[in-house]
Amino acid sequence: DLLESVPYSERPAYAGVDWADTLQRNQGQFRLVPDDKVGYRNSDTNTRYVKVRDGLRVTPATPCAGCVPRTVWLVGGSAVFGIGQRDRGTVAAELQRLAAKDGVALRVVNLGVAGWTSDQEATDLEARLRVTDDPPDVVVQLDGFNDVMAATGRVVLPGGDEAAPPRLDPQGVLDALAQRGNFDGPTTSGVAGLAAKWHRAASGRIAAAATARGARHLMFFQPDAFSSPAQRAQVLGLYRDLPQLLRTETLGRVLSATSTLLSPDVVDLRDVFDKEPLPVLLDMVHTNERGASLVAASMYPLIRASLGTG
Repeated sequence: DLLESVPYSERPAYAGVDWADTLQRNQGQFRLVPDDKVGYRNSDTNTRYVKVRDGLRVTPATPCAGCVPRTVWLVGGSAVFGIGQRDRGTVAAELQRLAAKDGVALRVVNLGVAGWTSDQEATDLEARLRVTDDPPDVVVQLDGFNDVMAATGRVVLPGGDEAAPPRLDPQGVLDALAQRGNFDGPTTSGVAGLAAKWHRAASGRIAAAATARGARHLMFFQPDAFSSPAQRAQVLGLYRDLPQLLRTETLGRVLSATSTLLSPDVVDLRDVFDKEPLPVLLDMVHTNERGASLVAASMYPLIRASLGTG
């Protein structure tokens, strides 16, 4: 978070919210721990608003006791984990509330880890599906941004090995952004092409692993500030020493090109905030709980149709 020093309560999306700064402090107590297979994963934590047990962000129980039970495994990066949201306000929690209104006791297992690319998601999911006695009905991906950021660093910085497993190196990405102004056409195509290649390969692995355990598979490309000018304008003024590349439309074009390359297999949610009059973005990609509810509402119809509850 390039805005780590800016209290949540001073950002438009949480201005005046009395629990916002406590949430931010709770997140600050959370850590990522090294892992041989996926690089790093969530540590356990137990704070007022952010709880992680056995490496998984806690999602409060469904409010639909006694309803038709179904399970979704939700994979992704920080947007799935819920940076900027309380346990009760994540995309996972909102999906459970929406399902409860339809009489479905949906249990959403939050597999999100901040900074993970689709390759790390696939490696983790494959391992979990091999050993579980309780496979999900649906596996849902909500990602894309981290793959593009990882590809940006890999293409722009000299000596990048495009064949190496994709990992998001935050400092490397910042170095890449600081070195470049607007991308030319070939660079835009190169970054988008690499990100889409990585995502397509990882998603294929996830789909195969899900199908092998009788689960359906859905993919969504997450929203960001670059596709919603009004939302982006509300957070740009908070940044100091922001790399020039983040102030231009360049990354928006790369994200759009990547999503287009992944279409129609991936449902593009980048325009979800376009008509939202209230500020929802805390930075370039993380949202408040209103943003999480908008994302969940956009995903839910397809998820509902895949649950097989009639």
